[in-house]
Amino acid sequence: MDRRLILATAILAAASGCTRAAFVPDGPLARPLTEFERVDVRPLLNKMPAGAGSAEPPAASPNLFLQSFRKEMTSRLQRSKVLNLTNGPMVILEGTLLRYTCERRPPSYAKDNLTDKGTIEVTIVLTDEAGKRLGGGKAAVEYAGSTPDAAMKGAEKRIVAAIAGYLRKSVRGKEPEAPDPDDPP
Repeated sequence: MDRRLILATAILAAASGCTRAAFVPDGPLARPLTEFERVDVRPLLNKMPAGAGSAEPPAASPNLFLQSFRKEMTSRLQRSKVLNLTNGPMVILEGTLLRYTCERRPPSYAKDNLTDKGTIEVTIVLTDEAGKRLGGGKAAVEYAGSTPDAAMKGAEKRIVAAIAGYLRKSVRGKEPEAPDPDDPP
């Protein structure tokens, strides 16, 4: 019985990847996001120390993530119909990349294939058009994958999903949670 449980857990983990993602606000919002109708996602700044992290896989690198973050976040918010109007008050989302690493560990057992862990940390600051700070916080994701590329790409998708989920909940309030079709499994 225990072997079947371990096997089922291993298959489920391999299929979906092990992940831990969270956005932790640094306090309450100065103004509710329901007052805003659109968002301007600014490019992330890279505040990682030079040479920080491990060797970067070719398909996933901090530079590529910095370039794609703005497009992915804007696209996700538009698909979920959050802050997606063309005119009206605007909230500005700025962020800083603090950590982008991929670590490898030895397999725990014979068929352990999730040996790479991608970690991404980003700080987010929300401001209005006048530059007044509305709020912010820190998003952190750890994602296990079978290759460095898979681990980092999975972490990239999940950090965008965590930040977009926070914005979606802040705009829509405490409505029943309907799963977002764009959320990774």
